[in-house]
Formats: sequence, C-alpha cells, structure tokens
Amino acid sequence: MSGLPCPLRLATRPVAPPLRPVLRLPEKSGPFGSFDTFGWTWGPELSIDENLLRLALVVRFNCLRVANYTSGRCSAIMARPPRQVNETHIDIEVVGFGINAPPRFSPRRGLQDTKVPGVRHWHQGMANNEIHSEMQIIGRCAREGIPVRGAWFYIALAPCWDCCKALVAAGAARVLFKGRGRRAPKKTKANPREQLFAEANGMAWVHADFCPDREDYVDAAWEAYKKELGLDRAAVKAQASAGGLWDKIKLPVYAGLWYFFNVQYNIENKKLLNVFHANWAVSWVQLAAGIPIALFMWSTGLVKAPKMTGSDYAKLAPVGAAFAAGQVATVASLGAVAVSFTHVVKALEPAVNAIASALVLGQVFHPMVYASLLPVFAGVALASSKELSFTMFGFLTAMASNFFFVTRNVLATKFGDVGDMGEDKTQRKTNQLAVLTFVATMVLLPVCLFLPGGLLSIPSAWNAGPSENEASE
Repeated sequence: MSGLPCPLRLATRPVAPPLRPVLRLPEKSGPFGSFDTFGWTWGPELSIDENLLRLALVVRFNCLRVANYTSGRCSAIMARPPRQVNETHIDIEVVGFGINAPPRFSPRRGLQDTKVPGVRHWHQGMANNEIHSEMQIIGRCAREGIPVRGAWFYIALAPCWDCCKALVAAGAARVLFKGRGRRAPKKTKANPREQLFAEANGMAWVHADFCPDREDYVDAAWEAYKKELGLDRAAVKAQASAGGLWDKIKLPVYAGLWYFFNVQYNIENKKLLNVFHANWAVSWVQLAAGIPIALFMWSTGLVKAPKMTGSDYAKLAPVGAAFAAGQVATVASLGAVAVSFTHVVKALEPAVNAIASALVLGQVFHPMVYASLLPVFAGVALASSKELSFTMFGFLTAMASNFFFVTRNVLATKFGDVGDMGEDKTQRKTNQLAVLTFVATMVLLPVCLFLPGGLLSIPSAWNAGPSENEASE
C-alpha cells in the first residue's frame, strides 16, 4: 500500500502486478442498466477499494441524469468480494448502483413542497422524501431476486442508522465509505454507534482515508459532465447567444396560443349555448373530446402510454367526479351569464384553493399571501354589483366550478399519483390530465344520459336550435 497515491484504511491488499482484473459491470438490459459511469475506467495503479470507491462517487451524477434531481448528496455501489480465478486474473463484479433520490416506484415521488397535515414546519419535499442510495440497491435487489448476502458496499457517505441496520439485516459483509467534505477528517470514529452495531454483527466498517487526488478526480468528472450538459456558465452564455430566434420566442408564442384558443373556446361555447340548450350534453362531449386526442398521442408514440390497473382507476373516481362537476358548472355558468362575468367570478379560484389547502392539507401560507387575496374578493364583489347580465344562477354555478376544481386539485394532491405515468415530468403531467379526462368522462356518462339537457336531449335541442337562431337574426 505504500506505493499507492491513495491508501485506504483497512483496505484489501492491492492487486499484485501479475494479476489483472476481470471487471464486470451491470448489464445495460438489467435492473441497474440505466445508470451511467461517466467515463470511469479502472486505474491499474490503484487498489481495488480505491477504484470502486471512485466509481461509487461518480455514480452520484445519476441523480441529475436519471431522476432529474439535483439535491442528491450520496451514491453507492454493491460488489461481490474479489475472487482470484487463475494465476493471472482476479474477478471483480459490480452488481448494482444506487443514488439518493425520491422513490421511483412511489405514487408520491413527484412531491416538491407538500406539507404533511398536522405536522408543523415539516414539508414532504423531494429532499425529505428521498431514499438513501444503499437502501435503493437493497430494495431493487429484493425486487429482482438478487442476493445481497456477503456483498461489499462502497458508499459516498457513512451510512445512517437506518441504512446500517438494513445493511446488516440484508447480510452485507463489508461497507467502505468516504468522509464528508474536501478536508482530511479528524481522528475520530465516523458514526460510532453504527460502527459498533455493524462490527458486533460481523459487518466490516471501513472509513476511507482522505485523498486529494480522489477529490480532484471526482471534481474533474463533474465538470466534464456539466460541460456536456451545458451547465457551466460560459457554455450557457455561449448557447444563449448562439440560440436561434425560435428558442427565444417559443415561450411567449406558446403562451399567446394558449390564451387565444382559450378565448375562442369561451366565445364559441357561449354562441353554442345560446341556441343549443343541452348543457349536460355539451359538458360531456367536451370532456369526451380529450379521449381521442390522448389515444392518438399514445398510439403514435408522441407520449408513452401510462400503465394503470383497475384499482388505480377506482382511486381516481373521486378526482374524476370533481373534474366532471367543475366542467358542468362552468358550462352552466357560461350559458347563464356573460363570458366575462363567469371568468370574473372564477378569478376567486386561487383564493378558494388557498383556503382548501389550509383546511384539508394543512398547507398554510404566509399571512401576506392571504392578504393579497382581499383585493380579488373586492374586485369580484364590485364587478358583480355592476354586471348587467347578473343572475344568481350564473354566479352560483361559477362559484361551484371554483369549489369543484379546487376539490379536484386537493384530492389529486391528497391521494397522490397512481399507476406509472412515466418518468419525464412533461410526460407524467400529460398522462395525468389524459387519464383524469377519461375517468371524468366515464363518471359523467351515466349522469348526463337521462337528465334534461343530457345526451338523450340532443335531438330535440338540435331541432329547436335553428328556429331560435333565425328568430334572433
């Protein structure tokens, strides 16, 4: 070990010159195949432990690449103990990788800042909701039937108490980890309680010596990866200056198109409801129109289709019912009063959302947030008093749509996501809306079949429409 630039305390002896490593990494088609090693290669001048610890440290960059998560502070790898296969070669098998990240298989994996009801000053954000890297490896090995007993773990930080117990329970034989920070650690034991527990149960607890060369290697790998992504400041500026016109204007263009089509929807909806008195039917058809659009995206591969079970759809039934009720109330209000007045009342939806979040989710905002809503209440009251087309029915249905849509949002947050909606954020949000549209359409169907103004009223409303239109002309 004296000739090595980075000796490790209690590390295995370096590979003798005649022995050459036969390195085996997880297969790309296997359960750990999505992880990248970011240019890591075996250093023949380094010990087995030093090589594998450096691999564990660069695996951390997968927090950004795989989970789109920038707060991950730790990573780990699991390897089999080195085994000499003949006089010239030694077998080194890396079985799995792990990163600190929110659980990928949890229905609440996408939470950012949802406050836990009844718990003060504690948020269920991604950092607080993450699972540690060694636990990720153990969990995935359990799902895939990969044995952990006798394995060695190389970890970027000392395992916490819970992870230490899990490693012992899983049968890990050895844990090697790096100390915190870029300076040499003090001459004290790292996590003494965990070390005593591990050694008492036959698991070796190895704290790697500080090594400046190792820190420089990881920093260089990170800078190279940031440059590849365009995250370094110089590259970002160069890319911004070299970007085309479309890259600069696409956001306002998309926002403008969204407003344009929203306005057109409201105007055409009002024209339709003036001559076609079938509010329930119009509401259902507008919801159902989203289904062929979703099917087209899924069938053409524009968006990966979600994976749902019957129980998943059942859990979404209350959310779909609130979605459908909000749609019906909005259409009813548009038919009763002026479009502008409906949307003046619907401006109260953020206020209703803030109140409902506090009552149901326990998510309380700063008092200034609630104070900022007072002018909105005053504006709606003033507009209602001056509105010539004001009717109590139009006002109440507009307010009902606020409550129903807020209920949809709160229930969706409370119950969390269900099924596999995809890993990409845009894909996940698109699939969530598509699935909710499908559920809302199915929930509303039996209701609007037989009610007046429902689907069975379409022929009579269609026949009555032209005469009313001609009379208005």
